Amino acid sequence: MIASVMKRLHMIRAKLVHDPYLKHSLWRDVAHETFKCYGYRKAGIKNSMRVDHIDGFFKVGIEGRVIYWPDTADVARVVDMYFEVFNQGNNHYFDIPEMVVKTGDVVMDCGTCEGYFTRKALESGAGKVYCIEPGTAIVRCLYKTFESEIQGNRVSIHPCLIGDENKSVEFYDNFSDPTIGQISRKSEAGRHNGYIKNVQMVTVDEFCLTNTIDKVDFIKVDIEGGEVGLVVGAEKTIKRHRPNLAIAVYHAAENANLIVDFIEKLSVGYEIRVKGIVDFAGVPRPVMVHCYHAK
Repeated sequence: MIASVMKRLHMIRAKLVHDPYLKHSLWRDVAHETFKCYGYRKAGIKNSMRVDHIDGFFKVGIEGRVIYWPDTADVARVVDMYFEVFNQGNNHYFDIPEMVVKTGDVVMDCGTCEGYFTRKALESGAGKVYCIEPGTAIVRCLYKTFESEIQGNRVSIHPCLIGDENKSVEFYDNFSDPTIGQISRKSEAGRHNGYIKNVQMVTVDEFCLTNTIDKVDFIKVDIEGGEVGLVVGAEKTIKRHRPNLAIAVYHAAENANLIVDFIEKLSVGYEIRVKGIVDFAGVPRPVMVHCYHAK
């Protein structure tokens, strides 16, 4: 409790002293973070969750939505991810009212993880969702979760990593928490119950070219710190298709400013909303950047 209060006070102070990392953040975000109360909402999700252990998977059902999760991982993490995607009042929410997935939209889900955003996009009528996820165990689960949608060509799974170059990279995969996979730091592999593998990195522009994608309406991004590189590697796609962009930026304190600056320089007519604040590793920073077109 004390730690939580101190973090909230730290955010208020950072905004008062005009911390450069929060230069695009609004006082309404400070107020939200100061008075937020997520606990009871997450408790409701946890109470409604039903878990079965089937053939090396956890089959997780929440409010009629079923996903599969690695049985080597902590199934309790699913509650947080469900909350982030389906509860509009949280600071990590992707499809804010100004930019929602519409019927027939083509969606790129970069950092698909458990697949809840893909599920929500399909419920909203998306015509096709490209799931881009490098984690071995999670990819196996996604094939199970979206088996019927893959057969119907509404979903395709791509076990690669999106960035600013087209090359092979070493990727750190974690058994117990697949959500923290990232381009590897070798010193961590033995210490954190994980392993390193080679993964192909591609840019959004190359991904669209290779997969003959001639329409992109919505790009969701949550890739553990690689978000700036993804946006840089998506320049042609952004200029050509002007998709809505929902980008998690909290992994590095400077990411929000770097992405806002890059998008503004493209001059493609986006409205930009920087949303949420989190005190992460003792440094307050924004949570999301949303880029959309005024109605």
